[in-house]
Amino acid sequence: MATAPDPASEGVLHCIVFSKDRAFQLDQLLRSCDEFLRVEGLAELRVSVLFRAEEGPCGGARSYAEVHQRHPAVQFVPETKGRFHEHVRDLVSWRSATSQAHPHFLMFLVDDLIFHDAVPCGTFCDLLRSRDDVFCVQPKLSPGVRWSHSSSGPCRQPKSFQVWIGRRGKRDDGLGPMRRILGTTSLGGEIGREEDAQDCQAVAGDVHHTARDARLPPPLLLLFSRGTGSGDWDYTWDLCGGCYRTEDAELVLSAMIECRGVPEKSMSNPNRLEDNGHKTIRTLLRRTRASPAASPTSADVLCDVLSRRQVVAAMNRPVLAVVTVNRVQGVFKVPVYEGVPQSSLEELETLRLRGGELDLAAYYRRRFEYSSVHVGDLLLPPGNAVEQGARTQEGGDHQFPRAALAAPAAEALVGDPDSAREASSSSSSASTSPGAPGDSLDITVLLPVHNGASFLRAALTSVLEGLSRSGRRGEVLVIDDGSTDESPHVARDFAALDARVRVVQSEHAGLAVALNQGLIAARGAVVARMDSDDLCAPWRLADQLDYLAEQPQVHCIGGGLVPFGSAADPVVSGEPEHRPFQAVLHPVSPALVRWGLCFSCCMAHPTAMFRRSVVLSAGGYREDLPCGVEDYDLWLRLAWQRPEEAPGRVGLQETQEVRPFFGGGVANLPEVVLFYRRHAGNSSSRDPQRRSQAATEACRRALERVLEQPLSLTHVATMRAPAAGKHVDDFRGAARLLLSLEKAACSGAAEVDRRDVELIREDATKRLGEIAVTAMAQHAAEAVGVWQMWADRSPEAQIAMLRGLLQS
Repeated sequence: MATAPDPASEGVLHCIVFSKDRAFQLDQLLRSCDEFLRVEGLAELRVSVLFRAEEGPCGGARSYAEVHQRHPAVQFVPETKGRFHEHVRDLVSWRSATSQAHPHFLMFLVDDLIFHDAVPCGTFCDLLRSRDDVFCVQPKLSPGVRWSHSSSGPCRQPKSFQVWIGRRGKRDDGLGPMRRILGTTSLGGEIGREEDAQDCQAVAGDVHHTARDARLPPPLLLLFSRGTGSGDWDYTWDLCGGCYRTEDAELVLSAMIECRGVPEKSMSNPNRLEDNGHKTIRTLLRRTRASPAASPTSADVLCDVLSRRQVVAAMNRPVLAVVTVNRVQGVFKVPVYEGVPQSSLEELETLRLRGGELDLAAYYRRRFEYSSVHVGDLLLPPGNAVEQGARTQEGGDHQFPRAALAAPAAEALVGDPDSAREASSSSSSASTSPGAPGDSLDITVLLPVHNGASFLRAALTSVLEGLSRSGRRGEVLVIDDGSTDESPHVARDFAALDARVRVVQSEHAGLAVALNQGLIAARGAVVARMDSDDLCAPWRLADQLDYLAEQPQVHCIGGGLVPFGSAADPVVSGEPEHRPFQAVLHPVSPALVRWGLCFSCCMAHPTAMFRRSVVLSAGGYREDLPCGVEDYDLWLRLAWQRPEEAPGRVGLQETQEVRPFFGGGVANLPEVVLFYRRHAGNSSSRDPQRRSQAATEACRRALERVLEQPLSLTHVATMRAPAAGKHVDDFRGAARLLLSLEKAACSGAAEVDRRDVELIREDATKRLGEIAVTAMAQHAAEAVGVWQMWADRSPEAQIAMLRGLLQS
């Protein structure tokens, strides 16, 4: 709908929308479809609306007729009472008259859903066509979804995601050099200098770069095994955006009738259709496979299909929201965000008649705030009946209060993302001219290098691509840390081609010293870290800058990464764009990152972007720590105490020891933002034992300030890794420390979301169990006190573990 269908491509996508008495919300869904559904790679896109309109204050059939007039290309099908199941089967079985030879796919939608970012429909169909092990794509899922609104509880994400990079379309998505690099280097081989120089010239010389669509759909999906998550991550049959092969959807409908009874009851409305479809699939997954029958039923065939197709695909980033502010069905008591102004059906119909619309750009700006697919915000543009601040349900889905700490004055340069894009479109040189010496910039990408010539060209190319796409004024600051290879020449070659690249050379003094030199020399209000051997995702800088602009109380933002180029992650044969890589994702919200940092470094250094003034006030990086620990120490200081206060000599200045605070601090984007190259020269592979000891000591120092008491290094080490405990006192001390830390993390600040509190407590119980089990295994009866601490918190887990031990 957003672009002309591609007749040279394969695949027909049929979007089936279910609506009842919500003409305004349906209109907004169709409007968002028209703006954000990308049909590149499709032969045809069809949208059908199956609606039910009861006469009354909601407008009835007249309202839907008016919506149809606004969207004449959409097929509207009025529901006949008692025949919902027939309408569904007719719509699902539809085949295009002009594209019969192409494979057909379905996407189910509901009327309170809206898209706020580009949806690569062609990539969905391409995946389903080329991967027989994938059952469906669920665009409502992305790594930020950690709360199930339907069950009002946490939902567990799968532990493992495989990255799937789709084929390049006609428009440039920024992944061209990355596809070539990822597709031709299995063990991190050298990239051709001439090729990368050409890439650099293309990035620097394309004056139209900043005017490109900032929401080009990144063809990157996350694949996971069905059944490895819980809540929304374990709901295979879904009407909120679920995308399926048409023949698979037909099988589900037929099997549902066989397993759940007459269609008049099992498929009487959208809620029954979704619930019974989900239950049918769950039933068949538990069925023991029998020998093939002479005349297999639809359930038999679907059972075979499910056994073959055990993979589900999710988005790398959020693209939609379900605005759950009213209810039109009485089948299930799914929680509704109540008390949202103007959320009743009558008020929304009045809003529609007045030409009101949802503010899709506002949902996009706040996309990283939501921990659930279902949101309680009715966001309207300024001037639409109610003020912006009144549209959010009190205590709703936000992680942070909107009236949080104001951003430091220097960070005002980050600016509003939409206005930045408008400015970049009006000036083609906005992102290719870094400004005169001494000018303040929006962002500095800080890239230290020591003997990294082999990979530096590819890293710089990817960073310049991301900087161009961000639409901000910035620079790439290369700090050459006394390299003896071609690194200085490579950097100067890029600087000669692109004025945004600046090179500072120094004697070899180590990573922390180079980073501190870069902090002093940087001209950007915000600094993004980047290593000389990694690849920056095209969307990284734009998304992180958007986040910091929306969340002034967060001082540092990281993200997920995808390792590549190592024998530990072999590249399989096949099309280069279909080679699998495993995504590494981290906790998202400041509260969860703060908690996670107590046990490991849950922010990858080369993905970090931070406010320069805040890190300078914190004293910068410690220069007396082993390489690979300086970042962990900094994150602990930013996450657990005031950023302008730091203990003793840090790196750049003397500061006073102070009491900690529990502010916004450090967070991660719920998406992949970096491709992390693994090779023999990685600093993280050097002297792991020394780095582990230094990390534990850094954690101990931070927690002593948090709890305001001296701590045993052994207790801290045992809490972080129970196997490190030797004596029973080690385990007792670790258990008490864990509980004290849990209390501090859950009660230290008003902005800790209740959902995060539940997740922290759930994780603390799990970690306490690991400590108790390890203690009992080593010390038996002597450790019964530690076991009892865990049993008091989680008697169900204790019983389950004892049952498992008896069975084994």
